[in-house]
Amino acid sequence: ALFAAMRILPKDVPSPQEKLDWKGLLLLSPGLTAFVFGLSEVASSGGISATQAWLPMVAGALFIAAFAMHALRIDYGLLDLHLVKEKVVMRASAATTMLFATAFFGTMFMIPLYYQVVRGESAFHAGLLLAPQGLAAAMMMPLSGKLTDTHGPGKVVLGGLVLLVIGLFGWTHVGVDTPLWFTASCQFVLGLGMGASMMPAMAAAYQEMTRDQVARATTALNIIQRVGGSIGVALLSVVLTHQLNSVLPAAAAGDGLTGAQTLPAAAREQVLPGVADAFGHTFWWSLAIAAPAA
Repeated sequence: ALFAAMRILPKDVPSPQEKLDWKGLLLLSPGLTAFVFGLSEVASSGGISATQAWLPMVAGALFIAAFAMHALRIDYGLLDLHLVKEKVVMRASAATTMLFATAFFGTMFMIPLYYQVVRGESAFHAGLLLAPQGLAAAMMMPLSGKLTDTHGPGKVVLGGLVLLVIGLFGWTHVGVDTPLWFTASCQFVLGLGMGASMMPAMAAAYQEMTRDQVARATTALNIIQRVGGSIGVALLSVVLTHQLNSVLPAAAAGDGLTGAQTLPAAAREQVLPGVADAFGHTFWWSLAIAAPAA
């Protein structure tokens, strides 16, 4: 890809004022890291009231707020927040991308855990069971690109988000003996929704931008997507751990997934329905995050 890019893509000459925003980097990077770290510590530290949870989250939020004020005062910030402020479609695209990434990537973290913890599958088999989703996404992505070119991104993204919500709704009903054809079907629908949502939602923002704005918008949307995914994984992990601790025996309470996996066989059989319900409850959170995107 690098060789082809050097040979084929036209040369880009940066303008002199486009320098790395060091101040923005020193505010945003530790801010995002601290916030996500604090969120991930909620589960292991006993709740949001623990110092190692709330303190990084508050510090991270302050750093992010300071970055936002800084970025709006300069022309070439690390993230060009002027685009979000001035462009209506960019705001819609950023919000949709954030909500989609939080719900989708958090769910992708939970599904293999369901197969391993509830269904007793190995990591290898859990990976194979994810195949329907990848196949559906591979089928939908080129089709959604053509539909976006023909009909615009709005209807395509909305259709994709509806499919995403339908697939997530199916996962809210999983149990100990849910047929694998049902979970595979839900994953197939999720893959279709992802293929029709993620790239068209980002591409929508580019329609009202000049050539020099597209690169900055791409950077912003990619960061928003990755931050959303990180928050989704951390948030759903907290929810799942809380739910598991409420159904595990006293000896294993507080250990979350580890406690569910290390229980003796007899005890595990007794609590397995509750463990499955804990996963179903967690997928309701994914659904609640994805629905506002539509």
